[in-house]
Amino acid sequence: MQYKLEISLGTNIFDGYSLFDALIYTSENGLKSVEIASIDGVCEHIKPEDMSDELLAEVKSKLKKLKLKIVAFSGHVDLTVEEGLRRFFKKMEFAKGLGAKIINTNAGPLSRLQQFKDNIKAVIEKAEELNIKVGLESHGDIISSAHDSLGIIKEINHPLIRLNYDTGNVYYHSKKIIDPSEDIIDALDFIEYIHLKDIRVESRKIEYCALGDGSIKLNDIFNILKQYDRIIPMTIEIPIYLFCYGWGPLKKGKTPLEIEKIKEAIQKSVDYIKKFGIEIV
Repeated sequence: MQYKLEISLGTNIFDGYSLFDALIYTSENGLKSVEIASIDGVCEHIKPEDMSDELLAEVKSKLKKLKLKIVAFSGHVDLTVEEGLRRFFKKMEFAKGLGAKIINTNAGPLSRLQQFKDNIKAVIEKAEELNIKVGLESHGDIISSAHDSLGIIKEINHPLIRLNYDTGNVYYHSKKIIDPSEDIIDALDFIEYIHLKDIRVESRKIEYCALGDGSIKLNDIFNILKQYDRIIPMTIEIPIYLFCYGWGPLKKGKTPLEIEKIKEAIQKSVDYIKKFGIEIV
């Protein structure tokens, strides 16, 4: 019996390519949904300063032509600073215009927790105005592991502010101490979205890799989700240009990657998911 999951592909693997090329390559891999990257300082297929009604119409037209849908939008900023907040509001409007149900973002550094608490009030107002959910991503800061993030999510206590659980980020920021397949159980009721990432550890080198090529027990996570009473949508994220040594700061390798290398990583990830009886919808 197949288990259906709503799984998108994150365009951040196509860093260095145009958005429209990223969408074309996504559709060629047989995926039906895409999470467009507008991640400050990492991969910006769409920047807030370029967002307009004309660009929105152009992107929607391309998505329709390629038969791709948008469930989530990567709008990552630092929500503890005013400039980040301003950029995020633009991204929220654009994401809503594309039909996204959720926009994912970083929260910000733990040292500015009070600024985050102050600013999240404005984010809530904007989310209510647009009727769009905000996914706070596990990023080793204000939002880290599921266990450590529950307190702030419960304190915010708003149905539009949810967790975007990132398997790879939790593993990396905990320096492999935390097992995402165990950690995720603590917060299932508060998770609105999941980023599926895997990490390979070889001696001192740590790098993001195709799903199934790393150390994260993704199959255990799938088994947990199969028993849960709600289908949580997710995105395959394969930023295989990110690496570090000895669990130090992440470095970004040269992009764009060769398209054949990208296609291989996507296909391996899709095949890995399907071998567990999962149908990607």
